[in-house]
Amino acid sequence: VPLYYARLNLREPLKASIAAILLNIALNALFMHTPLRQGGLALATSLSVLANLLLLLLWLEGGFGELRKWRLGATAIRCLAASAVMGLVIFCLRLAVESLGGSLQERLWQAAFITLAVPLGAGTYFGAAMLLKTPDLWEAMKIAGRKWK
Repeated sequence: VPLYYARLNLREPLKASIAAILLNIALNALFMHTPLRQGGLALATSLSVLANLLLLLLWLEGGFGELRKWRLGATAIRCLAASAVMGLVIFCLRLAVESLGGSLQERLWQAAFITLAVPLGAGTYFGAAMLLKTPDLWEAMKIAGRKWK
């Protein structure tokens, strides 16, 4: 969006945002009536944000060519792989909890699962991203490090 604003182009970001909002509403309605239920809301939001990004990239003057310099593709593929590893680890955690006789329908087991899943998932994601040498992760860590100082 800042690239568009720098070029004094306000229409494309507005059109992309409206399209993303409409897509989000449609996907929310669709996913709420599936086994995903409230998890579908997060998926719908993620897909809508992705659609917004893709529209803005598609409409960007010069197309995707100049964005290759930004290592966008390499970062996206590595982030997707790190997310898949994280998802597998959390799935295995769920199987482990259920094998101990825990039911994720009960509040106590839900609390235990979430207490373990959040730090384990975050650690797994960032560990996998570091092992995959995700280019923009190192830049983000440098920025975050400067903010904490």
